[in-house]
Amino acid sequence: MNYRLLEESVNQWEVELEELERDFIIQATQVNARDRLVWQSAERVAELNVELECAQLDQQRLEHELDYVAAQQAELERLLAPLESGMRTAPALSVQQHADLEREHTYHLAANINSQLNCVSRDIGDCVEQLNTASASSAQDEPLEQISQVMSAHMDALTWIQRHSDQMKQKLQDLERSCKQRAEPLLKH
Repeated sequence: MNYRLLEESVNQWEVELEELERDFIIQATQVNARDRLVWQSAERVAELNVELECAQLDQQRLEHELDYVAAQQAELERLLAPLESGMRTAPALSVQQHADLEREHTYHLAANINSQLNCVSRDIGDCVEQLNTASASSAQDEPLEQISQVMSAHMDALTWIQRHSDQMKQKLQDLERSCKQRAEPLLKH
């Protein structure tokens, strides 16, 4: 082998080495970019997992509050039924005294339930806002969308409860007016 062939071989190896070095740098850059993307995705998954756990806890708390409100409403309806039937059968003179006490007690119960409903409604509104904010930033992730739908259904249920609470309050006011009208002729004697 002479010097010229050796020099050509060395030059050819240098060109091949430079090409391989360029390919290596390009592939290393791509691997680094993909690695960064994988780490960012892992961090986002961890964040979404934390948000999901918080949303599940909020949902459990909301379900407990809804059960409590439903129990309060059932208790109020149970208390009102004998009052309404008692008003029809009680003697006219004792109706005024008894009705005043029962009406005051029932009114306080209704006011208490109404304030509890308002608190629960505000809590649900806050939860829905948080879920809407989270779902808007997470590009409509499916679990958060489902949670948002559940929270929306809970909000509808609370609206229904509020409407029926208002109807019960109206019935109490009608009952109070009826008691006063019945008692007025008796008090004039």
